[in-house]
Amino acid sequence: MKKSIKLLFIIVVIFSTQFAKSQSKIPPTPDYNYVVMLYDTVNNTISALEEGAINSRTKFNLLNPLAPMKNQFSLKNKSSNIIITKGTPLTFLVKLPTADDNPVQIFDFRILEQKGNKRIATFTVIRKFFLAKSPIKPIDNGINLLFKKISDKLIMITIDGTLKSGEYAFTYYSYFGAFAFRITD
Repeated sequence: MKKSIKLLFIIVVIFSTQFAKSQSKIPPTPDYNYVVMLYDTVNNTISALEEGAINSRTKFNLLNPLAPMKNQFSLKNKSSNIIITKGTPLTFLVKLPTADDNPVQIFDFRILEQKGNKRIATFTVIRKFFLAKSPIKPIDNGINLLFKKISDKLIMITIDGTLKSGEYAFTYYSYFGAFAFRITD
């Protein structure tokens, strides 16, 4: 009788340990550094966003030489092939090469504007030096990113609020690359 009670106790402990492990989901880690992945928190899976190299340019106003210059980047194609339904909770994961990396300084989030067969975003406005107190003004898109450290090198990014229908992209500075997706109704 004592042996069967001990055996039952051991089985209960093992089962409860396995159940606790299954309830506390450890997010999967992306294979590569600086690659932003869409994280499905329900199924604990990650999936790729559209990755693209950005074409960067500075736009001048030739008709008004005193107007500010704009730094823009563009992605090929009219829209992203990664489609997310509006209202879906958006959570992303990114792996950084070292624990010292600060994702706030590396990543930015852009609203993309469709023009012709491209998607374009303005990321800074450079004012003429003799006209402005501060020559560079970052563009604020009003979207707040929340960064949460999961481990030394794994960062969870969530978007504070609901995105409107449209094209969006994470950009990062050291690679001049972008990870894009589209929100639809």
